[in-house]
Amino acid sequence: MKMEELPSGLNAFRDVFYQHDKVLECISAFNDVLRYNDGRREPSSLAISGRAGTGKTTLCSHLLAPFKTEVFEEPEGIRKVIPAFYQAVPGVATIKDLAQKLLIRLEVSDLSGNRTQLTERLIQNLKTCKTRFYILDEFQHLVDPRKEKTHATVRNWVKDLMNESMVPIILVGTADLLTLLEGDEQLERRFRRSCSLSEFALNDDFRKVIIFFTKRLNEHCSLKAADVIKKSLFTEQMYAATGGNMSATKDLFVESADQALTKGDTELSDAHFREAYRRIRISSALAPEGVNPFSQDADRLGLSRTVR
Repeated sequence: MKMEELPSGLNAFRDVFYQHDKVLECISAFNDVLRYNDGRREPSSLAISGRAGTGKTTLCSHLLAPFKTEVFEEPEGIRKVIPAFYQAVPGVATIKDLAQKLLIRLEVSDLSGNRTQLTERLIQNLKTCKTRFYILDEFQHLVDPRKEKTHATVRNWVKDLMNESMVPIILVGTADLLTLLEGDEQLERRFRRSCSLSEFALNDDFRKVIIFFTKRLNEHCSLKAADVIKKSLFTEQMYAATGGNMSATKDLFVESADQALTKGDTELSDAHFREAYRRIRISSALAPEGVNPFSQDADRLGLSRTVR
């Protein structure tokens, strides 16, 4: 019988963050943005793009982690310093909707008024809360490629928001968000730094991901990897199952480990992954529908074997 809740160790494993080269490039670019904005007259910001499941939101959590809200008691009353915060843009959103959500993040209760009034209130509270940066995830939802007429409105809003508040914005989303930056010299100047995350190729870099996850599972859940998981065939099977997608790879590890722990197993084997793949849907899989890659040999997988 399956446990109602994941074991605490497996919950901790879900939070592990593999910092590969592309992630480190994004972290470096982010640190540069914060450093360059100290004392600058014009804020410099960052755009991070990538397909779903490549680790953008996990990266956002990592960037935000050191910045905690602080509360101060002053003669005038309680004052909060909110140095950073995160907001995902809803699938269907307007600038007014987004401004209201940002005000909520700053714990502002007055959400009345039109777009201009809300933006002015947002700018004032960004200053009052001494915000150093904020992250807008899934920003492509505000930049519909089919509605080019709205691009200028969004561009101008972003520029005005940055210029008046002097607070950098970290824009995160799919490659569609880059449409916002193209062809606008002023905005391009403010977003001089950009980076991207992508799926792994079938090579030693992807093998390192598997090694990292197996080590962390052993640390958090005392689950050792069976010898078969250490072989190149397993790397190819995992690649066929996930297409090198980071999120899909972790999901398979979590589901497989959950099965092993539920059964009382102390070793994680390919059988657990075979069953996990059968249970969950992975949109990035390269294997044909109905084919379980963890049941296939190298020849049937038909992948270019560059892992040694």
